[in-house]
Amino acid sequence: MFKLLVLVVVAIVIFLLTRGYSTQNYKNIDIKRKQKFEGDLRDHEGGLLISLMAKVAKADGQVCELEAELLKHTF
Repeated sequence: MFKLLVLVVVAIVIFLLTRGYSTQNYKNIDIKRKQKFEGDLRDHEGGLLISLMAKVAKADGQVCELEAELLKHTF
């Protein structure tokens, strides 16, 4: 009985969280195509990610080959 009650509560919470969700705002996103950066990289979220990754890679004083390869593939 307790498991059924928990399941009902979880189902109600999920319903309330997703009832206003709409995918119509995201219909123009094409995940098969790479995004082109326009303008300054510092003004783009990707630039912030790259700079954060570079800071973390250099945090121990040296950048290993794996970290450099990861940065290269991300950029």
